[in-house]
Amino acid sequence: MSELSFRPATLADIPAMSAIRIAVQENRLSNPARITRQMYEDYLHRLGRGWVCEQEGEIIAFSYAAAEDASIWALFTQPGREGLGAGKRLLQLAVEWLFSLGHVRVLLGTGANTRADRFYAAQGWARGAMRPGSGEVDYSLCNPGPLRIAPLAPAEAGALLAASDAYMLSRYPAVGSHLESAAALGRPGVSLLGAWWDGQLVGCGAVKLVQPDDGGPAYGEIKRVFLLEAWRGRGISKALMQRLELLLQIQGVTLARLETGIHQPEALALYRGLGYQPRGPFGSYVADATGVFMEKCL
Repeated sequence: MSELSFRPATLADIPAMSAIRIAVQENRLSNPARITRQMYEDYLHRLGRGWVCEQEGEIIAFSYAAAEDASIWALFTQPGREGLGAGKRLLQLAVEWLFSLGHVRVLLGTGANTRADRFYAAQGWARGAMRPGSGEVDYSLCNPGPLRIAPLAPAEAGALLAASDAYMLSRYPAVGSHLESAAALGRPGVSLLGAWWDGQLVGCGAVKLVQPDDGGPAYGEIKRVFLLEAWRGRGISKALMQRLELLLQIQGVTLARLETGIHQPEALALYRGLGYQPRGPFGSYVADATGVFMEKCL
């Protein structure tokens, strides 16, 4: 038997994935036209991520993870190719990605008393209640890891913001005008996330949606990404950044910008590693000796 290979899904894979979805015998679509190509495209990048399994160059199974509600949007195997381990690995890839974003629980729904019902139970998922009148049952899987990322009320971020202020002012004495206040973080168009490690709030990050006055494309400005020193080096800041970027993608925003400084080598390494590129000042910023401006196409 030839080996299975797994990789991220691409736009070119959509026809094969759609054919598999239509061909399955359980959890069938009552109206195949309800799942459109645009939905496949959206969940491939803007709303989530997807993966495929290939055997001898042919796609035989695929999975999709939805970022906003931490759910499995799709997991299907070509009829006749069940039992090879493709579904198990594809499910694992989707779950690992959602957990890496700091979600505490992943959800899905499937037809009751089906092969999929038995499959998820066998993988250790918790079987929930039946959905009234639908014939479907809910499943959930809790993140065993210590990291949780979720919306944070500005009023609850006071200690973190104060620590962030002290850190920044120790490196850039004149930076105060660029630091968003707690009140500013609560305004419309601003999303503030917190990072908890074993239940302790240890970091935060925000993104502000900006519509330029000159009519240029909307962008999101990354603000206030900060992590207490004792919790650095655990991938928390990267997870925060990825969640902030996803918040923009879900709104259809494809550009992220940020301002940092030359005295923050760890932050610069993080942003470069995530694909941010240098650019000139934007918005109300002006060039100075310590400022570094970056952007990324999402």
